[in-house]
Amino acid sequence: MKITAINGSPKAEGISSLIINKMGNLLDEQIETYQAVCLVRTEKHQEDIARILESDILLIVFPLFIDALPFPLIELLTRLESTVCHGAETPRVFTIVNGALDTAQTVLALNMIEHFARRARLPWRYGIGIGAGSLLYNAGEDWSKGLASDVHHALCDLVVAIKENRSGSNIYVSFKFPRILYKTIANISFLLEAKRNGVKNLRAQPYVNQEK
Repeated sequence: MKITAINGSPKAEGISSLIINKMGNLLDEQIETYQAVCLVRTEKHQEDIARILESDILLIVFPLFIDALPFPLIELLTRLESTVCHGAETPRVFTIVNGALDTAQTVLALNMIEHFARRARLPWRYGIGIGAGSLLYNAGEDWSKGLASDVHHALCDLVVAIKENRSGSNIYVSFKFPRILYKTIANISFLLEAKRNGVKNLRAQPYVNQEK
């Protein structure tokens, strides 16, 4: 079985990469991975897209960008859709999206991938929406215990669905982590990131019309 993953994150080494590596371990299969942001910039993208469409399984993994998909992933999916040869055998599509604390924010993004699959006439199976996905950085090697256990079980269910060629309903899981603590850590990290990038006023509203 040929399994191909599209990493929709602009980051080569990020949460999406961690998830793809974890899926490879759980499947005990080699997953050929393409970085969307790199693929849309290369002149030979048609060759790579052809190889993607020759797969048995297409796993699309990406971070949530304002309740939607990162632009490089949108661009790549548009090219995939226009390349599909109708009537040919096509890969079955599964998706994993990692978002902020509330898994409800991943619903629209999963719907968008399902819509893409149906327009491109690719067999849609189902997806997983992960809340507080950034915490996977601190989940360690064994996700089956502790804060990431629900995420681990959802990925294991996905592995079974891939092997059994089974469809299903979207699954939404999050970390067993206090909401107030997550928000506190997130706010501190935002402030530190802003400082590293030279942002002095996070409350600035440069495009608001000023009354004369």
